[in-house]
Amino acid sequence: MTAELDQNLLHLAEIVRQQLHLDLAAAAGSGAAGGLGMGLVAFAGAALQPGIQTMLDISGFDEIVPNADLIITGEGRIDGQSVYGKVPVGVAQRAQSYRVPVIAIVACEGQGASEVYEHGIQCIFSAVSAPCRVEEAIAHAEENVCAAAERAMRAVQVGMMPR
Repeated sequence: MTAELDQNLLHLAEIVRQQLHLDLAAAAGSGAAGGLGMGLVAFAGAALQPGIQTMLDISGFDEIVPNADLIITGEGRIDGQSVYGKVPVGVAQRAQSYRVPVIAIVACEGQGASEVYEHGIQCIFSAVSAPCRVEEAIAHAEENVCAAAERAMRAVQVGMMPR
């Protein structure tokens, strides 16, 4: 079904290109949510922009962060795909201009998670510290996240110890 839907979106993109002279097939975000982005640009005059950047702007991130010593962000799963628009990396990239360190508390780390270190995240702390079923991790989510936060703060304390 996914292949058929993808083909239908490509067909629609071609019609939009021919009829409206808008080449949106490869535009970032145009295929998200089943082509909603492309439809909004083509038929409603919308402009696409990365969601995390919009949320950081709306939240006043640039006014708050200069006064911060540390940013703690989170995600369900952090992996090699996280550098392509997930919230923790968007936060970290914006925080770099203020030289504020960023740590991420995540449910789990996937393949390529270390790629986020090249995009402004200094440390990753996994909430799930041992193999378990997803249902078990969800059932103990609060205690797992609290334990990961404690480990993170202990690491911060180590960095603050006088010599």
